[in-house]
Amino acid sequence: MSRKATLRAAVLGMGFIGELHRHALADCPGVQVVAVNDCRPEVLAHYSGLATYTSYQELLKREKPVLVSVCLPTYLHAEATIAALDAGANVLLEKPIATTLKDADAIVQRSARGPGLVMVGMTHHFYPETVQAHQWMSEGRIGRPLLCRDYAAFSNTGLPGWYGQPELAGGGIVITNGVHLVDRLCWLLNSSVVEVSGCVLRVDPAFQVEDNAIGQFRFANGALGQALLSWLPQNPNTATLEIYGTQGRLVVHSWQGASLEQAGKTIEQARYYQPGLSLAEVTLVGLRPEVQAFVDCVRRHSTPPITAQTARDTLAVLLAWYQAAKEQTTVQLRSR
Repeated sequence: MSRKATLRAAVLGMGFIGELHRHALADCPGVQVVAVNDCRPEVLAHYSGLATYTSYQELLKREKPVLVSVCLPTYLHAEATIAALDAGANVLLEKPIATTLKDADAIVQRSARGPGLVMVGMTHHFYPETVQAHQWMSEGRIGRPLLCRDYAAFSNTGLPGWYGQPELAGGGIVITNGVHLVDRLCWLLNSSVVEVSGCVLRVDPAFQVEDNAIGQFRFANGALGQALLSWLPQNPNTATLEIYGTQGRLVVHSWQGASLEQAGKTIEQARYYQPGLSLAEVTLVGLRPEVQAFVDCVRRHSTPPITAQTARDTLAVLLAWYQAAKEQTTVQLRSR
């Protein structure tokens, strides 16, 4: 594919994240957003300058986009991704990859046949504070990692209604937000999870899914990890990651900055954000480079930084977390 050719793009699902994908794609040089899809005609009415479709199948058939962002409810991820690949497109798929391993495996198998590629969107690979932490880890600045703790809390006010329906989302906060925590722990530690235990709670009666949870992990490299998650109306949107090693500690304050400590002293610190940014503005900080990486992979025919297989393995950890909580046991996973 010519690196100068204009790439036609489409977005499937025009909720909060779909609208941000549209912005991020439009910001990429050489990309033209030509069409959007949503099942709600009242939403599509806001996109008079684009081709609009209530059927993504019809969009794929008529518009023939080269780039497709799949931002639909999770239960639709497999069928929409495979349909886009069959139509000749390349797919940037919102997390999590699917609600079941069966669907995730179908995506992995279809993407392996090409020619289009699938990249799963994990914005924490692109936020500057997490990129900095990854660099420190790659340089061995804290020595051998021993313990890690990742925490995320969000207000559940205003969440899409389908987030609270297990048949549509696959679960609650574990699969919806825990996917980021498990993914970035594995990425930063450069190791896979081999053992999972955990508990979940459902506090809000309006939800049919868990809204608070704790998970514990053993990694293939011997490190131990913990993830805490909370959806409550009063929660601020916050996430903090700590990794303790034989020679130091690093801390990531998501959407703020990162710091590196050795011998009990902060030796490096970086802040990346101005105060007062909206949720959309903060999300775009990671989403813009994520989308640009996707576009670059399509132009270069290169392997995306987050493959369908990687996302499938993350989903396996999340489903093991659910199993461990349900059965009150520890679940073993194979190391990859």
